[in-house]
Amino acid sequence: MISLIKSIRKKYENDNWSCDPKDRKLQENQPFPSILGEIEIEKEIYEKLYETSQ
Repeated sequence: MISLIKSIRKKYENDNWSCDPKDRKLQENQPFPSILGEIEIEKEIYEKLYETSQ
């Protein structure tokens, strides 16, 4: 069972999917981060996230 889990994890070890639309260009054929397709997140949202992470 452990070898099965390891083989499945190995399959996705280089997967760098991100829910951030800015990261969509990181890898070819990366899916849209939203079921709505291409969405734009306002700059103010990123600023607020940055402020709260400090």
